Amino acid sequence: MVPVAHANDAGGSIRIPASCCGVFGLKPTRARTPMGTDIGDLMNGLATEFVVTRSVRDSAVLLDLLAGPDVGDPYWAPAPSGSFGDAALNGPGRCLRIAVSSDGIDGACADAVRRAQALCAEIGHDCVEAVPPVRAADIAEDFFVVWAAGVSSAISSYAAASGRTPRPELFEECTWYLYERGRAISAARYLTVITRLQQAARLMARFHLAYDLSAVTAHVSPPLGDLVAGTPESVLDRALRFAHDTPLANLTGQPAMSVPLHRDEQGIPVGAHFAAAVGDEACLLGLAGQLERTGAFLPARSTEPAALCTGLSGPRSRG
Repeated sequence: MVPVAHANDAGGSIRIPASCCGVFGLKPTRARTPMGTDIGDLMNGLATEFVVTRSVRDSAVLLDLLAGPDVGDPYWAPAPSGSFGDAALNGPGRCLRIAVSSDGIDGACADAVRRAQALCAEIGHDCVEAVPPVRAADIAEDFFVVWAAGVSSAISSYAAASGRTPRPELFEECTWYLYERGRAISAARYLTVITRLQQAARLMARFHLAYDLSAVTAHVSPPLGDLVAGTPESVLDRALRFAHDTPLANLTGQPAMSVPLHRDEQGIPVGAHFAAAVGDEACLLGLAGQLERTGAFLPARSTEPAALCTGLSGPRSRG
């Protein structure tokens, strides 16, 4: 309905909706965009604020406008070497070595990976089969600890600000379950988990010394209601399996994107998911811009071009 929509991402909530809707979704590097004056970070940097867009250029120009740091931020992302808008227009400027993995997925999702691989090869990039040293499933329990602690902390903060006592009838059942689980997590366990996640981030950083990107996809979009039926435990289990590897970039701080390149036999969009080294959104945006200019992007549902940033970034193509 609009060329740009606000979104945030603590485990895939920019990239998964973008994949399901056939639009472009970039999760920036941890702390690339400031969280605002009232928040230091959120869930030890698990969450990132940004947007979903119809075009790569709109995301790139908005990242130029929104990138931090803000005064008083507890930490910030590495400074970019140039304009993100220019990166989207000009491409990565070199042949990328892209690690491709369809590990743990099949059907239309695997087809989306193969299509993304073929398109990247066609525009001159070197694609090789390689599995990253860390997968989201390896650290799923650590992700749950940070997520539950974050939900518990948020509800406690809202309660203190409003003077109201949290009660289960005020929340969705799954949210209340996370709140109670988070309250039971000790400080020692939480810090142990943070240390393990930092170790995982170091492993992924070394992986990206050899490979520019890794590519996976989330599962095909399920029917409405599928992810909310059942006990809180079963709901969370299905949600994490649906998210597949998207939480990994949140846990390691890497930028990642969903690119609209494929539909299944029923016409449901399936995004191709790419991740890059911490601080290297330019690499992702450069590649996405190249893919968009090939005409491979799924057509937007609106008949009008997404023209939010016309005038900010020069003339644009309908893609």
